[in-house]
Amino acid sequence: MELTVLLDNPCAAMPLGEWTDALRTAFNSRLRLASNKCISGYTDPQDAGYGWLAKNLGLKDAATLAALLASRGTVKPEFSYYEVSPCHWALARDHAILTPVQALSTQQAEDLIATANAAIRADSTSAAGLMQDEYGWSLQTLFDLPGPSFVSALKNPTQLAYSDDPAGQQARRLLNLIQMAWHEHPVNEARQLQGQPAINALWLHGGLVPELPPHPIFDCIMDTQHRARLLAKALHQPLCSSLNPQARHILLWLDAGRDSLSFSGHTAKDQLKLQIEQLSAIVQALPVGTKVSLLNCQANQLQRIESEIIQPGWYWRLRDTFLPSRDVVECLVMTSMLAA
Repeated sequence: MELTVLLDNPCAAMPLGEWTDALRTAFNSRLRLASNKCISGYTDPQDAGYGWLAKNLGLKDAATLAALLASRGTVKPEFSYYEVSPCHWALARDHAILTPVQALSTQQAEDLIATANAAIRADSTSAAGLMQDEYGWSLQTLFDLPGPSFVSALKNPTQLAYSDDPAGQQARRLLNLIQMAWHEHPVNEARQLQGQPAINALWLHGGLVPELPPHPIFDCIMDTQHRARLLAKALHQPLCSSLNPQARHILLWLDAGRDSLSFSGHTAKDQLKLQIEQLSAIVQALPVGTKVSLLNCQANQLQRIESEIIQPGWYWRLRDTFLPSRDVVECLVMTSMLAA
């Protein structure tokens, strides 16, 4: 049995010291580094977390995984599918400054989407319209425009220009249309009265939906809500609400840090706490010797830490006395600081 834990941008949901302390409590001394050379890195210009998953699922890149998740498991061949992040877009001299949305209620989101869709229908653009569900916003279009994810765009200066090909022109027209529709919208006027930035842009991450991989690497996807449910639905795999002792490779995706909006009533911080509690229960139930891969993802950087389940006792206390070494949480702190 092997467990892969994808810590997806946890610093966006909780300060470094808080989530690493929570993980130390969750591991309860049962997790041990596999060796002195147990850390490896991965970089992806689009998105390291999505890119790593895409690579291991047999997909092309991070954008294709985003498209797969945005399709919600139902694909029309002529459309491209995008995860959508509403945001505030401000212009600097040579790049755009993006600000994630905060404190947007479900009703406000519905009002903005209804206004945008009315403008889309009236203009007959190459988009089928925005949609909102429990997982967030999504969009279907007739253009394929892959690019970096929202978390990657937030970390790195965003280039202003779209390509001059038809896809870039269609995307520019669509986003300009939505920007005009939301100008002086009642939701934005209320936000500005409260000192919050107006929502004047959408960030799209996705494209054409790929063919499904023939043999998924994970035979158990733990139900941590949000993207884990979308991934299981897209791959036509069952979700595991509890540890399956027959599973060969388990995925536990802690994705709360990726969400700029929360439609479940929980903040991203509260959601991450719940996911860490779920991880704690799994770690305590795993048999000794189980391999555990911790993937610490921060935007474009991912560090993989190899560890294994041990039974804490006198042997390990004695060994640490004479052969001290960094523990798993110390490695997570170090890799997070390097990626910052």
